[in-house]
Amino acid sequence: MSAPASRSYLAIAAAIVIAGVLVSATLYAAVGQGERTVTSISTSTLVQTSTLVQTSTLVQTSTLVQTSTLVQTSTPTLGSISGSVEGTSGLTLRLNVNVSSTPSSGVTVAAVAGDYNLHASAANVTAADAWSVPEQVLQSHFCTPADDPVGVSVALGYYTSSNVSSARFLIFINPAVTYTCTAQAPDPVAAYTFSPMSDAATARGGCGGLTCGYETTASDQLVASGSYVDGALTAFAPGEYTVVAGDEWGSSLLAHFTVP
Repeated sequence: MSAPASRSYLAIAAAIVIAGVLVSATLYAAVGQGERTVTSISTSTLVQTSTLVQTSTLVQTSTLVQTSTLVQTSTPTLGSISGSVEGTSGLTLRLNVNVSSTPSSGVTVAAVAGDYNLHASAANVTAADAWSVPEQVLQSHFCTPADDPVGVSVALGYYTSSNVSSARFLIFINPAVTYTCTAQAPDPVAAYTFSPMSDAATARGGCGGLTCGYETTASDQLVASGSYVDGALTAFAPGEYTVVAGDEWGSSLLAHFTVP
């Protein structure tokens, strides 16, 4: 389904260079059906300097202690960003992204997205299938339920909500492996009942003329140190990347990081 015709954005940015990796913390929020309300956007940068080798005079700044050579023997946390946006469904879409690096695995990206009912009472939400970014590319890892209302993935390149429909999304499923997953989704899901102050929900739909449902968590997560290129698992190459989260009610959140 195509993106809504009217869309506005809010962006914040913060960047830090640590041990050769640039984390560009930029987050965009968009809501389907014309409603735009960003409830919170926050960024943080954490630096571990448990072991430093000093080869020249220390330069002290407010956020970083630098020497001409920085040697880190522990696992550094390079940067994180989080944000949320309230959609027309009444649910709040949240995205948390953390980018880290180790000598053995290189850059690793961990992203978690979820829809939350932040009200004190249960919320009944009708299924919409109004994805602003195609469901098939957001749910790009194995055994994701066919009717999961939330998805998250990573695209190669820097995109905003105005051009993310043309993004080149990375492949995180090994094409040489056949995965066996347990079917659980009613076909199709007609509505969700969200518990108060939670992302836990009951999905309800039709099963052979009968009403049935299952308990689920309206969230998706991705942890990757690379993607499959020509059938081989390949580390993240230098360049800009966009983390994209979206739900079936048209809300979306985008964050960016750079591997130099």
